[in-house]
Amino acid sequence: MKTHILTGLFLVTASLCIHAAPLPICGGGVNQIAAPIPPGAFIKVAFTPRCSNNVILSGEDKSTFYAAAAASQKGRNVYVGSTAFGDMVVFSVQCASADACTATDVSQGQITASAISS
Repeated sequence: MKTHILTGLFLVTASLCIHAAPLPICGGGVNQIAAPIPPGAFIKVAFTPRCSNNVILSGEDKSTFYAAAAASQKGRNVYVGSTAFGDMVVFSVQCASADACTATDVSQGQITASAISS
């Protein structure tokens, strides 16, 4: 009996510790087809977003909130957002280059978005 209880506790603990990694959704191409957003702990129904040309978009289901970061390859800011406080919190961060944003800038923005509730 103890073995079953310990095994059950281990499985519950392990399932709570599973953490989804950031999902690259749009890569910045022209006429790009976005990656579908799979259901998770926060997103309940899968959907496929539409991305404009030159948009780089990343998102992450954090179990209790969703975090995202996006930028235009022709822009100078990464827009970072999170639903961590029950509302969409959005702000912008300047890209490393004054010429254009890159996937690296969006990746850094995604780290910021994922840490908003901390």
